[in-house]
Amino acid sequence: RDSVRVYTVALGSNERIGDAAIVATAQPARAFVRDRVPVEVRIDRGAVAGASKGADGAAADASPLEVRLVDAETGAELARKEVPAPDSPGAAGEQVVVLDAAGDAAGVRRWRVELVGVRADLVRENDVRELSVEFIDRPLRVLYVEGTSRWEYRYFKNLLTREKDVESSIMLLSADRDFAQEGNMPIARLPRTKEEFAKYDLFVLGDVPSGFFSPDQLAVIRAEVSERGAGLLWIAGERSTPSSWEATPLADLFPFRPPLALEPRTGASIVRPTSVAERLGVLRLSDDGDGWPDVLTDPDMQWPRLRYVQSVPRSRLKPTAEVLADAEGIGAAASEPTAAVTRMRFGAGEVVFVATDEIWRWRYGQGERYPERFWIPLVRLLARESLVKGDERATLAVEPARVAPGESVVVTLRFADEESAEQSAATLPVEIVAADGTPVGRVEVVREGGSATATVPVEKVGAFRAVASDPAFGSVAAAFEVVRRDDELRRGDTDHEALAEIARRTGGQVLDTQSLAGLAEILPRRARETDESVLRALWDTPAALTLLLVLLGLEWIGRRLLRLV
Repeated sequence: RDSVRVYTVALGSNERIGDAAIVATAQPARAFVRDRVPVEVRIDRGAVAGASKGADGAAADASPLEVRLVDAETGAELARKEVPAPDSPGAAGEQVVVLDAAGDAAGVRRWRVELVGVRADLVRENDVRELSVEFIDRPLRVLYVEGTSRWEYRYFKNLLTREKDVESSIMLLSADRDFAQEGNMPIARLPRTKEEFAKYDLFVLGDVPSGFFSPDQLAVIRAEVSERGAGLLWIAGERSTPSSWEATPLADLFPFRPPLALEPRTGASIVRPTSVAERLGVLRLSDDGDGWPDVLTDPDMQWPRLRYVQSVPRSRLKPTAEVLADAEGIGAAASEPTAAVTRMRFGAGEVVFVATDEIWRWRYGQGERYPERFWIPLVRLLARESLVKGDERATLAVEPARVAPGESVVVTLRFADEESAEQSAATLPVEIVAADGTPVGRVEVVREGGSATATVPVEKVGAFRAVASDPAFGSVAAAFEVVRRDDELRRGDTDHEALAEIARRTGGQVLDTQSLAGLAEILPRRARETDESVLRALWDTPAALTLLLVLLGLEWIGRRLLRLV
């Protein structure tokens, strides 16, 4: 209003120094020797870019921000990846980078995740995280049951028998009585008891009719997956899978809702992996082991096309299912993508459904490399779960984990498997307790699909925990903190652009420390004189009161002297 010019002085570097940090890491607790173990690293870049820039805008430090996996005992580098730059798609906020490495000997291996290439970082301590993985030196054991000698069977069973560290029992139902069943653990009949099934880490069911199994055998397989953590791999077929499994104990172990009779996609299809596959370390078919070959998605190539893929619309997937790969149409026959490879947790174990039996087509002119890189990591992923019994049926998250009084947090209960989601109640209580265990409040989360959420306003300052309990998944908890905001201390970087804009819009000037001494000459002289009359009543002054008292006293004395009193 008064046209006051603002003169700003920016104290501090014009290059923002952020704090890149490793927020969290996640990896399997146990794995087989020579397994490629995926390590998921969540990174918050802060304001750290891949290459810092100088005052002229040129790159002052061209080294990218990278994350690497190191053997903590030997210091050997196991894996390294570049963190996507902030201006690249999907790079905002926290970013996820997946590294993988293998253990060549039994025992607990201590690894370390490090951020490298950070030229300036406020806090170096959060650039490093340590983790451990226990490697088990024994073969993983697979039971593969197939209905007919289809092409996928012929090549898949060769991969199993040829793979090091895999022991397989393979049964072909359509074989003659004199046919020698294959695998390096040959069997003459299917397992019947729980003890016989317990020898296997993974069950692979091809295009086999459900009637070949007795109800007791199916109940044992379900229990092995749900309770022991064994894996189950479905390979779809034109005859029996999944259509014949509708009314069986294993019907719940498909990652999509019934009816289980699936129609094939129209025309040829190509397969494209999703980000979930990258996070799990599977479907990496490229020669560098870190992506999907362009040739498999080239619409002009004929041999990568799959002629038979069952249509699994995403709308029919169960809430806890994850799509590892999509099937897409080609050219004029292109239609809405459907799930080609789907994963779902069920109890302590995992299930993967592959909606095609034509992965063998990728052998054309390529040999076994693409089918092997497709199937073997899936086999190892599913078998690995049998080493760790998954007791955690659900997870609880409070976001954001750090808020100010008067704000709200979102409490989200996520079910880890379909069985827990179906068995839990529609509304679930979540207790909010203080750090000392004192109950603070209670909220009801409403289940919708594979999760249940509620919004909770917070007022008190302190550390708290949200706790949810239910017979379907036990008890889970998540911590959060309510603190008073102090943005000036939390973000100490000088905002040079904002200060320059304030000076420009008010007609002021940006000063540096050298020109600050001449500020008196720069500032306009805005002093002015004003005439103000000061009025004050004498009656309220001490002198007036004193005079009144003196006059009254003299009058009284005079009256006494004149004897008028």
